[in-house]
Amino acid sequence: MERFQEFINQKFKPWWQSIAVGDKICALAVLFILVASYFYIQEQTALQEQRSADSLKREERLSVRKNVVVLGVDQLVEVDNGQRTDTIFVMMFDPEKGQCSLLNVPRDTRVQMEVDGKPDYDKVNAAFTYGGAKNTMRVLEEFLGIQIDHYLLVDVSGFKRLVDAIGGVDIYVDKDMKYDDFKQGLHIDLKAGQQHLDGEHAMQYVRYRREYGDISRIRRQQRFLWAVQQKIVSGQMLMKIPGLTRELMNMVRTNLSVSDILPMARTLYDMVRNNAFRMSMVPGSSEYLYDIAYWTPHVMETRQMVADLQGVLFEGRLVEAATILAETYSESVHKGRVWQREHDAAEEWDRQQKLLEEHREALQKQEAEKLEQQKQEKNKKKRRSKHKNKDN
Repeated sequence: MERFQEFINQKFKPWWQSIAVGDKICALAVLFILVASYFYIQEQTALQEQRSADSLKREERLSVRKNVVVLGVDQLVEVDNGQRTDTIFVMMFDPEKGQCSLLNVPRDTRVQMEVDGKPDYDKVNAAFTYGGAKNTMRVLEEFLGIQIDHYLLVDVSGFKRLVDAIGGVDIYVDKDMKYDDFKQGLHIDLKAGQQHLDGEHAMQYVRYRREYGDISRIRRQQRFLWAVQQKIVSGQMLMKIPGLTRELMNMVRTNLSVSDILPMARTLYDMVRNNAFRMSMVPGSSEYLYDIAYWTPHVMETRQMVADLQGVLFEGRLVEAATILAETYSESVHKGRVWQREHDAAEEWDRQQKLLEEHREALQKQEAEKLEQQKQEKNKKKRRSKHKNKDN
């Protein structure tokens, strides 16, 4: 302490006295800003860790592979403009090993995110509404336990042009698909059987979700991607590459650099050609919570699946963090189920009361009709009796 005080007196004090008053004020202002910024960052970091349901720090999250979130949107914008993502999946690349896998995240998946400055639960496709692609990456990071630094926005309207650019695809349509949504301008009319789909009909195929909701649609999307794979590796694609490249550039926006994209594209092509491209989906179940249809994820299974896709063992800190996250989600789901049961019971009570009221009204109507009928019969008897008396 004495040495420090001696240093201040010998070195710092003479220098401080030698500079102008204005410079002193500027120096103090800069120092104040630096100190304030440091504590603000520390506070925000602590607050972020407190708000996150994931107990893993970001540096602990898996980054063995290059993780890219792919978002299907109606407009190529990276900021909040009110739209929700139609399709969400995470691609995990390891260019050095030549490996790639895809994890579909159902858009109705119930995940934790910040809503109006507070931690809450919502459908994962709402993350884009609250903060664009970057917020979606952050939400998926916390949910999956991986690091995501890159996004790929895909214009779903450009999807049709892309399919037309590769000459359409051959796919088996498992059933008749008929659906109209005038609000979205969506009209689907496909017949069951083997089909060659152009861009317009391919869009109908992958967007149909009339039965079994988003999960059946994801399975169709996976079948469609497999059909696209077969088309891409076919020899007839060589002549279509220029047109295909143009369409891809028009329908995609990303923060990936060209140096990132090229090795990833080669990896993806090799995986498709060798039929080694792996597709998975976040495991879970469909249920109503707070009167909203969700895909409730199985957190432990999801984290174990992600660890497997990243090529690491699911053990130690990964298991510990997944257990904490699963308990948090389980508690939230339990509260939602209790609310839903009480809500359903209240609605059932109201329904039964309405039925009873309708039954009472029906009985009263029947009684009134019966009395009216009796009154009419009585009047008829009086008229007959009166006529009879006149005749006599």
